[in-house]
Amino acid sequence: MIARIAVLAILAGGLAAVPAAIGQDPPKLKPDDPAAKLPDALRQKVSWNKDLKDTPLFELLADLAKRYDVTFIIMEESFKAEGVQIIRDAKPNVPAARLNGLSLGAFLDTALQSVGATYVVRPDYIEITTPARRIQEKAARVFPVADLVADPTAPIVSVLHEQQVSYEKQLNDTPMFELLQDLGRRYAIAFVIRDELFKAVEQPNFRESKPNLSATRLEGLSLHRFLTVILQDLDAAYLVRGKSVEIVPRKSAQAEAGLFNAVAEAKAGGDPVEVARAESRLNLPLVCVLAENRPALGVITELARQYDVNVVIDQGAQTVLKGSAVSARLLNVPADTALEMLAAQVGASVMRKGNAFRIVGGGM
Repeated sequence: MIARIAVLAILAGGLAAVPAAIGQDPPKLKPDDPAAKLPDALRQKVSWNKDLKDTPLFELLADLAKRYDVTFIIMEESFKAEGVQIIRDAKPNVPAARLNGLSLGAFLDTALQSVGATYVVRPDYIEITTPARRIQEKAARVFPVADLVADPTAPIVSVLHEQQVSYEKQLNDTPMFELLQDLGRRYAIAFVIRDELFKAVEQPNFRESKPNLSATRLEGLSLHRFLTVILQDLDAAYLVRGKSVEIVPRKSAQAEAGLFNAVAEAKAGGDPVEVARAESRLNLPLVCVLAENRPALGVITELARQYDVNVVIDQGAQTVLKGSAVSARLLNVPADTALEMLAAQVGASVMRKGNAFRIVGGGM
């Protein structure tokens, strides 16, 4: 039987639907269980022979719908709200060679990110939407809506932690100002370069600086990790500020976090052990934690995962953390301070052993 594809534009609702092919062999899963087939479809390997640079997004999705028996719906109003009038005509700027052999999920991630889009899996279809809309929806599930309105940092922290980055330009050839502009448009974040701080540390042309990395592409990292790798190469860091992310010299970020003051105080005390401990803190990441009555164990394990911090939780502390909740608003705080403040809320304590932290139940 010849496969047919139906294309429906629902103008009133601002949607463009690309239903799955009609007349193909039925999927192995039960036909009355549409939600179950999507994960399987997203795991299928993709073989693609067309030039994506010449393929409009709507045509691409129609082809994928026909091949994998999946319905796509483009949320056109979301794109129009962000100034993109005809997203269906956008053409992915990704070499086909980079896509062959990927799973359908990874294929979609890469192709959609190149046109400033992303996807969300719904019960019986895949929604094509803007990264900002996806982030807002995810943040709303993590943070109460009232808190989101009161605290504009919540969606920023959410995208830094959870958004995976695919950047198609050559990093070594891309000035920082251009790179941040691209990321800002793609992930709906306002980046601010503190030029005066860079001039003070003799980096007057930071915005024109280019990363000098042996890897020209950094795929699949969270936006936090992507920024951290790039900025560390240029002796810089980022700080979350209300509705924006500031790019500053690394020493400025460390000074604001009180790390240099801690070193000075330790030296004044004359204890070499304390001096060494204070100096070792200069290598710790500055973390952001927003939590409102969330399980303590989940908050601490997320912090460890997101910032590559080595954390060991004793069995007794696990029992305490599992049954307790924490609330915190910590922005640009040294990782050890964040762990100590979270653990203290549930009566646990933190011990540092080299480059790892051990959480134990009860005060010490």
